[in-house]
Amino acid sequence: IDVRYGSCDILLPHRAVTDGNSLVEILDAVLHFYRDKRLGHDLLGLISETAEHYRGSAFDLEEESKLKASFLASMGHEIRTPVNIITGFSQILAQAGSETSEEEMKSYSQIISDNTEQLLRLLNAVLNSSSEGEEIQMALKTRKVKDFVEELYATYNVVIPEHLEYNIVRGCEDVYVDVNRSSMMQVMSNLVNNAVKFTKQGGLTMGWECKDDDVIIFLEDTGIGVPKEKQELIFDRYYKESSSTAGAGIGLSLCRRLVENMHGKIQVKSEVGKGSRFELIFKKKEV
Repeated sequence: IDVRYGSCDILLPHRAVTDGNSLVEILDAVLHFYRDKRLGHDLLGLISETAEHYRGSAFDLEEESKLKASFLASMGHEIRTPVNIITGFSQILAQAGSETSEEEMKSYSQIISDNTEQLLRLLNAVLNSSSEGEEIQMALKTRKVKDFVEELYATYNVVIPEHLEYNIVRGCEDVYVDVNRSSMMQVMSNLVNNAVKFTKQGGLTMGWECKDDDVIIFLEDTGIGVPKEKQELIFDRYYKESSSTAGAGIGLSLCRRLVENMHGKIQVKSEVGKGSRFELIFKKKEV
C-alpha cells in the first residue's frame, strides 16, 4: 500500500492493514518492517513518535473511562448511607411507643431531615458534576468540634451492625475548626462504610483529640488492617482494592480531595491483623 511522506513514497506491508488492525498496530508493523531498511532516522522517529502518541491517547481514554466508572460507583457508595439512615430512623419512629420521649422523637426526626438534605446534595452533585480536574467549591463554616463529632457519631449509629461495638472518645472541649458539613458527612460516610466492611469482630471508635495547633478527628476499627506499603496507595484514584485490603474503599480518593479542599489532611495509621485509624487533621480556629 503506497503512502506519501514528503517527497518520497513509502510502501506499507499489506499485512499491516489487514484483519482490522488499529492505527497503533499498523504503525508498529510499519516501524518493525522498515527498521532494517535504509530510511532516514527522521522518518523512523516520526513513525515511532506517532505510535507513542496514539498509544498514549488510547491509555488516556481508558483511564477516563475508569474514572467515570469509579465516580459513579463512589456516588452509589455514598448514597446508600443516608438512605439506610433515613430508613432506619423512620422505622424507629414508626415503632416508637409511649416510652419514647418527645425529645428523642425530635432528635430522630432531625436526623432524618439532615440525611434527606444530604441525599439531595449528593444527587445534585451527580447531576451537576463537571470535569474531573475542576476544583471542588465549598463554603466553610466555623463549628465546635465537640458538637459536630457527637452529631456524626449519633448519625451513623444506625448503620453499625449489632455484632460490632460502637464507641466515642471525647477530647478537648472548647475547640473549633472550619469545615463544610456536607463534605464531612461524605468523608465520614466512606470511612464508616469501609470500617464496617472490613471489621468482622470488635468494633469502631469515633472521636477527636488536640495536638498543638491541630484538631484530629478520627475513626478507628479493629479490622484486618492495611499493609504499610499500601497505606498511601489506598488514596490513589486508580488503586484497585482487593478482598484482603482493609479501608481501600472506592471513595478514599474523593475523601482526600474533600478534606484537602477544607484545608485539612487525611492519613491512615494501620497494622495488619489489628485494625486501622483514619485521621482528619484540621487547624484550630480562634473564636
